[in-house]
Amino acid sequence: MVLSKELTESEIAETQVEFLSAILKPDLTTALAITHQFILNSSDISVFWEKIIQPSMYEVGRKWERNEIVHQQEHLATSICSRVIREYEPLIHSLEGLDKQVLITCTPFEKHTVGMKMLGHLLELNGIRVQLALNSKISGEDVNLLIQQSKIDAVVFSTTMYDNLSNTEQFIENIKAGLTPTHNPVFISGGQAFQRINTNTAQVLTSMFGKAAADLYLFTAAQLISFLSETNESIKQ
Repeated sequence: MVLSKELTESEIAETQVEFLSAILKPDLTTALAITHQFILNSSDISVFWEKIIQPSMYEVGRKWERNEIVHQQEHLATSICSRVIREYEPLIHSLEGLDKQVLITCTPFEKHTVGMKMLGHLLELNGIRVQLALNSKISGEDVNLLIQQSKIDAVVFSTTMYDNLSNTEQFIENIKAGLTPTHNPVFISGGQAFQRINTNTAQVLTSMFGKAAADLYLFTAAQLISFLSETNESIKQ
């Protein structure tokens, strides 16, 4: 991640604190002003998404879990982040280079889509084609249809709520069971729910649910981009 201007880590951290304060007030005007001051061109977007919005949303989620804020505050903070993201969608476009098609999908009962939209933008900025399936009621059959129609190379599942991990694992199992032999994408799982178990994830999930359903568990956009960039051939032959 390279910024168009020089900023120290402490300055970035200070911006994140200011942005978090703005979305918790809630103060859309200030949140947008902070964003406009930080993002001068498209190269700054990925830094703002990963260093400012993502940790702010994680902190909002933690505050809600600890009952430090009410549900309405959490909802308004999320809405402001969504508005900030929409502000920069015209700047975001796919770049030539990687012949990859990625599907980013909700898991059952997940209603938070900000993280998935940010991830989609980050992938697009790195030349990866993205489809978003943000319906929390999406079925395994729907995902299978998208995989077959679009020749998806990787399916990324985002889970925000820790208590929803079992639903995510079962959802992935159901999708895999319905795949045809002709096209088998790699299944990657991540999201805020995994912050509690970000080491030995597959082992932890196996102990919790009997097995780990996903092929990979990745926790940052950088990890995912690195994985997808390893080769320009199909992820799975």
